[in-house]
Amino acid sequence: MNIKENKINYFSSFIIALIIFNSGGVSVIPHYIVTVFAFFLILILFIFKEGEKKFIVKLSFIFFIVLFSNYYFTSWGGDPKRYIVFYSYIVTAILIISIYKSDPLQFILDLRRALIFFLIHAIFSFFAQFFIANYVVIEGQHIQTFKYIFYYQDRQTIPYLLRVQGLFWEPGVLQFYINILFFISYFIIKDYRLTFLSVLIILTTFSTTGYLLIAIQIIYILISNMKRKFIAFPLLLFSIVLIVPVLSRNIEDKISGYNRKSSLVRELDFAIGIDIIKNNPILGIGLTNENYTYTHYFYGESIRALFEVTEDELYNKGTTNSILWISSALGLPIFFLWLYYLFNQQIIMSNRYLFLFIIFITLLSEPLVMTPFFIIFFISGLSIKKRAISTFSPFGKLNNT
Repeated sequence: MNIKENKINYFSSFIIALIIFNSGGVSVIPHYIVTVFAFFLILILFIFKEGEKKFIVKLSFIFFIVLFSNYYFTSWGGDPKRYIVFYSYIVTAILIISIYKSDPLQFILDLRRALIFFLIHAIFSFFAQFFIANYVVIEGQHIQTFKYIFYYQDRQTIPYLLRVQGLFWEPGVLQFYINILFFISYFIIKDYRLTFLSVLIILTTFSTTGYLLIAIQIIYILISNMKRKFIAFPLLLFSIVLIVPVLSRNIEDKISGYNRKSSLVRELDFAIGIDIIKNNPILGIGLTNENYTYTHYFYGESIRALFEVTEDELYNKGTTNSILWISSALGLPIFFLWLYYLFNQQIIMSNRYLFLFIIFITLLSEPLVMTPFFIIFFISGLSIKKRAISTFSPFGKLNNT
């Protein structure tokens, strides 16, 4: 690899890092600024790597028609600015897919390099808390920050330890991206040092979903390596000693402890989502969160009285369940098409069903479905002709990885 190629690859990784930050990052920088900046850099990369213009125009037009129709025909209406933002995310994803069609493996490498940046930041965040504890300030309801460099969750599962959330709005988002890094490092790149560091950082998030996902990946590895006891036994011992006790404690906390309210709000989201889908099955209610807020009033008062949940926790937040959100926003026909193309994503082909499981579980608990990072995987499935017909794929070189 020459110096010019190396510079372009680091430039590409920086762009991927911006996309990740725009898909769950803290709001220290307005997301519209990150979106515009990332879009400008992607256009530069598009020129260098000669993406497919017809591909971009075709898909961009299709999605314009879909979003415009949704906005125009939904009886609930919606804020047009929100639609413009979502459309910019979709075009961003289309550009990324068009760029990497001719260089499939490079996407995985650039993604890995971007995720390593967030891993390193999380490592510094964990150790920094022991030196800056007296200097962190509260930002929002639960977040603590030091100079807007390190961010923590103030709900402590273990005394004197804050939950690390990296540069994301909560620890649950950080754990997802580090779980993806674990997946890439172990199953594709075979970098076992990064694999080990990823597990350690996931532990510092104290995220129940994060522990569940990493435990399932380790169990999958154990089953795949039963004949290789020198790998299986250390992993099994590590899982039992570190992950299982903390996971059990987190689950107990969700059921009857401090974080019981979090579980309650998620249950409320589920009930509201089902009710909206039942009443608006074809077209949905549009892409804005305000309609969820409105519906909360029909459910919330009795629950708030029983469980002492604050008004902000019930009324002033959108749904946390991405699966129900997209089906209630766009209607069931569009939802099933989205689900089909997401599960036919062509980016990660090695152990793809395990990867899809990680994506699906995360979307059940985080409102990330319409962020650029997740849209990339949906677009990859939409832009490829059926795999069974041909081995052609913009990510085909990874099929046998």
